[in-house]
Amino acid sequence: MRQESDPETIQRVLSSYELGRKLRQLRLRKKIALVDLGKHTGLSPSMLSQLENGKMIPTLPSLARIAMVFDVGLEHFFGDKHGGSCSPWFGPRSGCAFPNGPTCLLRPTSSSA
Repeated sequence: MRQESDPETIQRVLSSYELGRKLRQLRLRKKIALVDLGKHTGLSPSMLSQLENGKMIPTLPSLARIAMVFDVGLEHFFGDKHGGSCSPWFGPRSGCAFPNGPTCLLRPTSSSA
């Protein structure tokens, strides 16, 4: 029986978000070369190319750096495949506790604002 933390399962789930395709679309839309994006994010052009081609999955800090350069929230990468956005969920079973509310890069969706 496979566990949910199996590396292949994690790879499959993360791959379904098509992070590389979304990154490439942003970069080409803004007409930014890999070298220039690398200068703005501190990530190497080689690494960015591997991310775009799905050969690597970005860490959350790397994805946050990329999102900041393009002035998008992380929901751009994790929203549904039809261009919708997601909302963070913090419930009793999430194990998250924030004394003054959560602070994150996810922006509220129009329905939760």
